[in-house]
Amino acid sequence: MNRQDDKATALYKVQTFFNQNIAPLLMTMALWAAAVHIRGTVIRPKCSIIPTSCTASSIPAIDRVTLGIDLPNADLFSFYGQNSSGVLGFLIPLFWTLSLGLRKKINWTTLFGFLAFDATLLLQTICTNGLLTEISHLVVQRPRPFVYSSPTVLGADPANYTSFYSGHTSFSAATLTAAVLILIHRKAPAWLYFGVLLLGQGFIFTTGHFRILASRHFLTDVICGGLAGTLAAWFVCTLSYQRTQRDS
Repeated sequence: MNRQDDKATALYKVQTFFNQNIAPLLMTMALWAAAVHIRGTVIRPKCSIIPTSCTASSIPAIDRVTLGIDLPNADLFSFYGQNSSGVLGFLIPLFWTLSLGLRKKINWTTLFGFLAFDATLLLQTICTNGLLTEISHLVVQRPRPFVYSSPTVLGADPANYTSFYSGHTSFSAATLTAAVLILIHRKAPAWLYFGVLLLGQGFIFTTGHFRILASRHFLTDVICGGLAGTLAAWFVCTLSYQRTQRDS
C-alpha cells in the first residue's frame, strides 16, 4: 500500500468516526440544550396558580416523609458526588487504556483510537442521559419538595418543577455504568470492573441521598434517576459496540 492509499484509508476512518460518533453527539447535545431552553415556555407553574394542588396530601406516602428536610450544605455535597462520578467515569477507563499501551498490549495508534472512542462514548452517554432527564422534567413537571413549603412564592419559578427525575443521580449512574461497560469491553480484569461497579453504587447512593437531604428531590425521584441513568448508559454503549462490530 502506497502513501496515497494510506492517506485515503486514514481519511475514511476519520470520516466514519465523525459520522458514527461525533455527529450523533452534537445532535444530542443540541437537543438537550434546546429542551433546557424551552423550560420557561413549556412548564406550567401550577402551584402558584392553584396552591391547593400542591399540598402534602397530594404526595405519595413514600415521598411524604421527605418533606421538611433541608440540611445545610447537603446541596453542595450532592454536587461533589455528581462531579466526582463524572471525573471517575472518565479517568478510570483512561488509565486502564493507557496501561495497555504502557504494557505494550496495544500500539500507540490503537491506543489513541481507543481513547477517542471511549471519550466520545462517555460524552454521548452524558448527553443522552441529560436529554432524557430534561424530557422527563418537561413532561412530568413535578414540583421540588421545597416548593410545598410556600407554593405561591416558590412555585412561581418554572425551574422549580424539575423534580422528576433526579438529574444528579442519573448523571452519576450513567457515567459510572458507562465506565464499567467500557472496562468490560476493553477486557479489564473482573476485580477492576466489579470494584468500579461497587464504587459507583456508593456514589449513586450518596448523590441521591444528599439530593433528598437538600430538599431538591423525593425518594422516588432519585430511585428513578439511578435506574434511568443506568439504562441510558447501557443503551448508548450497547448500540455503539454493536455498530462498531458490524462495521469492523
